[in-house]
Amino acid sequence: MRYYSTQRPFGPGTFPRQDGTETITNFDGPTYCEEIGREAWGYIDYEQALSPEQAASYELTPAKMVAEYVVYRCPDGSILLDWNETLWKFGYPAYPKHRCAELERGFSEGGMALLKLHAAMKEKYLKEGGHD
Repeated sequence: MRYYSTQRPFGPGTFPRQDGTETITNFDGPTYCEEIGREAWGYIDYEQALSPEQAASYELTPAKMVAEYVVYRCPDGSILLDWNETLWKFGYPAYPKHRCAELERGFSEGGMALLKLHAAMKEKYLKEGGHD
């Protein structure tokens, strides 16, 4: 997970440690970063996400995580949204993936954006027949 430092370059005490697996990149000065829509002094990559409280206490801004989504229709007509191939790993759909029909693919942010996307996909595809 990537976090941007918008207040200062990274140095000792300016970021939480995570078993020494973090990778730091400092820019030459404040640089506009499209991923967060503002200037940053650099970024740090962690293997595990920080808690929101930890990121806030070090004034780190998380990068927007964008990944592929796939919309499926299950044999019972319900609509499932698989984002970043996590649905069958961490969710518990009633049907295995091979029994569901793929309807659409695209890219989306995670978090709250997924709730809106799932609602829009349900509305779109349930009109075409099916239930949820």
